[in-house]
Amino acid sequence: MRKITSTVLALLLMLTLIVPSAFAESTKASASYTEVTVTIDGKQQVFDQQSAILMDGSTLVPMRSIFERLGATITWNQQTQTVTGIKDTTKIVLTIGKTTATVDGKIVQLAKEAVVLNGSTLVPLRFVSEALGATVGWDNATNTATINSVDGTVVITPPASNVVNGIKVQFGKHDYASKSQKEYGKVMEIINKAMDGYKNKSYYDSYPQKQAYVDYYFNGVKWNGTFDTDYDSAVFDAQQNVKTMKAAGITDLNVMLEVIQLRHIAIKLAGGSAVVVQKPGVESAYQLLVGGENDCDSYAQTLIAIFDSAGYSTAIQASATHADALVKIQGSWFNLSTGVDKVASIPTATTLASSNGSYLLVTPTY
Repeated sequence: MRKITSTVLALLLMLTLIVPSAFAESTKASASYTEVTVTIDGKQQVFDQQSAILMDGSTLVPMRSIFERLGATITWNQQTQTVTGIKDTTKIVLTIGKTTATVDGKIVQLAKEAVVLNGSTLVPLRFVSEALGATVGWDNATNTATINSVDGTVVITPPASNVVNGIKVQFGKHDYASKSQKEYGKVMEIINKAMDGYKNKSYYDSYPQKQAYVDYYFNGVKWNGTFDTDYDSAVFDAQQNVKTMKAAGITDLNVMLEVIQLRHIAIKLAGGSAVVVQKPGVESAYQLLVGGENDCDSYAQTLIAIFDSAGYSTAIQASATHADALVKIQGSWFNLSTGVDKVASIPTATTLASSNGSYLLVTPTY
């Protein structure tokens, strides 16, 4: 009898250790929530396993992603279920299930506790962002949380109802030189299909030259002087592009890979190479994507459509004989038509007649 009792007690003890944790997770996972969009400094965020959500009136985001994208280092204590984030002199400590956290040792009440959902740890967006010096806005109509980590100005996601030349457009005033709503709709259909991998984050692991960038960035692998393989070509590109972006203050390899892959998507749509020739009358993304007519204008329009869809601010700089796509990356403008080249400044003139040779054919998205 004593032996049976001991066994039963042991089983009960095991259940008290295992069941609450599993029960708590399943309860959180089955709670009612809505998926939301998050932008940081005007750029839409894509999270790996679990999207950002709205639960009980609070926006929750994947723990590691939000800390790292706001410039904080993170440590996780599995035993205590506690996350610690540090940025400069600020230290944040949160524990799963608790409605309080600490910032530099001071207790702060949370609107919503950190939770576990579908195997991912989610933390309250507003608390983490503001504790790390960012500002947060909310667009109720589009379920979009906007974070600005730069100058304290809340970034507002533009409505998808701007009208340009009689065409409803999604991003800024960019119609990609479409002649009609039908042409614009077809362009966006093709762009969205090409962006499926990016939106699902699969672009990161599927990019065939990713390993070359990783090897160059972390291990100092040098170009071997040939273009015999895709890897050799990618190492050559990495040496040029990583150097350029680092010089502009961009040091996150994930950001670099994202920029390279988005450009790669545009090049693929353009037929396999960046186009720098000019064909009179070929100006729109529609002419390239539907008609196969490829020149610097149609390629630049296609490239900015790709980066607009990824949440970047873009523009097109032109002269009497050429056009280049410009993309704003972490505060700096880059010419991405023929590589990844930082530009000192973008033109102020919006017509060739009022410029000194270079003007904005397409003004910035934001």
